[in-house]
Amino acid sequence: MAIPSMVSNATKTGYYLVLLVMSLTVMGYTVERCVLIDDVVETFECSKRANAVLSMGTISAVFCLCLVALFYAGLHKVLKGEVVVAVALVGLWAATASLVSSPKTFIRDGTTLQSDTFAGSAAFYTSWIALVFAVLLAYWAAADVGLKPPLPADAPTTAAGGGSTASSEHDEAAEAVKPAKESKEAAAPAAAPVAGGDVEAVSEAV
Repeated sequence: MAIPSMVSNATKTGYYLVLLVMSLTVMGYTVERCVLIDDVVETFECSKRANAVLSMGTISAVFCLCLVALFYAGLHKVLKGEVVVAVALVGLWAATASLVSSPKTFIRDGTTLQSDTFAGSAAFYTSWIALVFAVLLAYWAAADVGLKPPLPADAPTTAAGGGSTASSEHDEAAEAVKPAKESKEAAAPAAAPVAGGDVEAVSEAV
């Protein structure tokens, strides 16, 4: 059974626009701290993980922008490859959510030696919400190309086996009832002459 498709292209376009805004939010937060402040205050230092968050937000924004443009242009043949991009977005946002949740992703002030992580920031919450949106969009993209969910290989066999077991039990019960019914039918005619003989004997006696 194929995954049911539940949404139109217009709905998916709106979701990609929301994901685009989330990508820009993560980009803006990271750029402000790792680029703008770093240029003004030379002692500020962003970890490599923080720079990776910026890169992933940028790649996600480009992907979403391209998909939105394709949806608006109505290029349905090109959109068959949407599922690949949607799965890539799931991977990007899963990595981004993991990075912003890590204490090793930090912005450090070299003067005070104080480090700020992404935990509790706008980028933190946006990344986790964007991951949910990306998974949903990947599900819809898989539905549009007619992908089927994996099913257990022994499911039909089990069902058939269960049906044959039930049938055999029913047959055994029927076979058990049949001899009893036949013996009952055979006993009924045998009793009739006895009853008739008794009547005749009584009649002769009278």
